[in-house]
Amino acid sequence: LLTELDELRRLYARGGTAPEHVTELVDLYKYGIRENRWSAMMDKLRDDPAAALRRTDLPKLSLGTKTAATLLAIVAAVVLPQLFHVIGAVSGQGTMLGVAFLPMHLPIIFVGLIAGPAVGAIAGAAAPLVSFLLSGMPMLAMLPLMMVELCAYGLVAGLLRGIKLPSLAKVVIAQLAGRVVLTAATAIAVFAFGS
Repeated sequence: LLTELDELRRLYARGGTAPEHVTELVDLYKYGIRENRWSAMMDKLRDDPAAALRRTDLPKLSLGTKTAATLLAIVAAVVLPQLFHVIGAVSGQGTMLGVAFLPMHLPIIFVGLIAGPAVGAIAGAAAPLVSFLLSGMPMLAMLPLMMVELCAYGLVAGLLRGIKLPSLAKVVIAQLAGRVVLTAATAIAVFAFGS
């Protein structure tokens, strides 16, 4: 490290490089390139800030793939809560596992991130209905609210699919958006129908 610093100091002194160009010198010495990637990224942000946030490497999914993803997410969203109920009953935790891990919500968020907003929204709206028809859960009074909430999860996750953010950040944003929509839907339901 000390020899690298000495070499950089020599290059800096010999070339009469201005302090603002030292990063270019580091890139040239370290990587053997004349291009400063940080500078190029900043130039791109100045030229088109929205383009720097979009991902262009995402594959275009066929209708068959989107249909399969939707069905798989619905199945997972119906089966996972049942599995968590069994594990909770066996371990003595009751419903705490389901409350902690939200097993119905996660497949919907993931399918939105993978397949896009339409798939996420459709799977989100359909999963609670299918679960209710097969198992009686969620309760009928909660069914419309959960359909709206999960639809929002899938939609927001799908809208975040093409944005350059860490996956965990996308999941958290989708969960927050779903909770905001659930709160609004609950307030509207209470206002319209009473408690």
